[in-house]
Amino acid sequence: MNENFQNLHPDKKKKIIDACINEFSENSYEKASTNSIVKNSGISKGTLFNYFGNKKKLFLYIFDYSMDYLIDRFEEMKCDQPSDLFDRLVWLSLAKMKLYLEHPLMSKFLVTSVINMPEELKDELSLRYSALIEKYTPPLLKDIDVSKFRSEISRKKAVDIVSIFLDALSMRYIKENKNKTADEIFGSLDIIAEEIYEYLEILKHGIYK
Repeated sequence: MNENFQNLHPDKKKKIIDACINEFSENSYEKASTNSIVKNSGISKGTLFNYFGNKKKLFLYIFDYSMDYLIDRFEEMKCDQPSDLFDRLVWLSLAKMKLYLEHPLMSKFLVTSVINMPEELKDELSLRYSALIEKYTPPLLKDIDVSKFRSEISRKKAVDIVSIFLDALSMRYIKENKNKTADEIFGSLDIIAEEIYEYLEILKHGIYK
């Protein structure tokens, strides 16, 4: 990336970044238009490519920026986390839901970038995502109380099952409430958490008699 971009006034830099996030979140990497980006950011295409070199480098910069930004916001939310597996993962799910609601376009961009990795960027994005998981997963699951686990249950598989379930449930809540404002949904988080715990009780004790 050109040093001139880093030296831009923060407001101008943010306008360019926001235009990129908006375009990449609404369109795939292949279909995203640099013409739309320069139009919405108020710069020329020549200036854009002078800053970033090409579309690929631009996309990867926006990916790294978005990931770092949301991680910083998440770190600000961290507190003393519960030691119980279910309580810990519910806390994480609600925290991720808050981030998604506060930064919907950025979150959508990151999620779609990881789930539907552009072929041209698959190697770079896979490395970034793997490094992220390797760095942040162990601290998030540190000091979980496993004394309630059945001895034959794999800790990793138990965490995976509950995490997958909660991620799917969180996305369902977001989709169901997409026409509400973030403040309205935030006001309902206690109700959502209560319902999540009701589902977890079923998961915790099983379905069969």
